[in-house]
Amino acid sequence: MMPVAAVDIDAGALATYARNFPEARTFAADIRTVAVEEISAAVAKTDGSLLMLAACAPCQPFSRANRQKREGDARADLLGEVVRFVEGLEPHFILIENVPAIRQQDRPSEGPLHSFLQRIGELGYHSAVETVQVADY
Repeated sequence: MMPVAAVDIDAGALATYARNFPEARTFAADIRTVAVEEISAAVAKTDGSLLMLAACAPCQPFSRANRQKREGDARADLLGEVVRFVEGLEPHFILIENVPAIRQQDRPSEGPLHSFLQRIGELGYHSAVETVQVADY
């Protein structure tokens, strides 16, 4: 698979991405302000390729390393934004990455991860949640 588009609010991170994947279209923006149609145009499925949507909400609202967590951190709900793109792009696969504590943040019937999984399930996607050692990848 070749990356075809990326969205990031962090200009430095996006510049690194663009250097690694110069053929990909990049969007320097807050994901909440990006229209699905903008990304759809960049990932037009013309050759029958499978489409994977990979996303990562900021980990700071969930990370145990963040000793300055704020109640009501707006970044904690950015997985909800990913659902807009799942609905609009209908990817074959979805990959979400975050810190293990995002799972512990959730009680059985609440929290951003639970809500995300429920919403993509309603769209017909099946999910598996695993904790992996990033150094192995």
